[in-house]
Amino acid sequence: LVRVADVALLCLLNLALTDAANAHFHFRRSQGSGTDHHLNQASATLVKSALESTRPPSTNRALVTLSLLRGGDSRAAKPILVVGSMNVDIIIEVDRVPARDETITARSPTSGRAVPGGKGANQAVAASRLSPHAERRPQFVCQFGDDVHADMLKRALLDNHVDITGCFSLQGAPSGQGYVLLEPDGAASSVVVGGANAMWGEEQAAALASLVSGASVVL
Repeated sequence: LVRVADVALLCLLNLALTDAANAHFHFRRSQGSGTDHHLNQASATLVKSALESTRPPSTNRALVTLSLLRGGDSRAAKPILVVGSMNVDIIIEVDRVPARDETITARSPTSGRAVPGGKGANQAVAASRLSPHAERRPQFVCQFGDDVHADMLKRALLDNHVDITGCFSLQGAPSGQGYVLLEPDGAASSVVVGGANAMWGEEQAAALASLVSGASVVL
């Protein structure tokens, strides 16, 4: 059984990866929307199903993972596995949020560019950047849509040396998207389109089982 200390270390690792992602990959602060909660539940259910089909290792996962990030553990051949969301974020700079039935223009004509994001992707990229000398690159599992954004999202992960061989592509669904209205004082209002992120099925659990059993830790 995982001890309380192990859980605490894993929570700290999770926070460290999120902070590093915000600093290095793409920052997007969420206010805990219902969609985010739904995506987290879907990911948790998928990982739980995969974990239940494997025998949990007896090693201390938290300590192994922290040592792996430092590049000093003999089990570094076992990668970090992240299961989560991948979004294309459209950040629009505005002077203020529009009122109901109101149309406003962006603060800058260059606003509205698409950038990669998503909590899971941010953590996978952060893990990769924090462990440049690891024997195995971090693995990331998500669902890409079949739209024009998918190739850009895949390229962003590959450019950051994240293993995406375990990812899925869902036909007939858009990639996850986030529309962010960014005000001058830094306040951000967002609309999240779950897309392929919110369309996990039970069949993915079987495909994940081998990745889960071969990972040093699962986030």
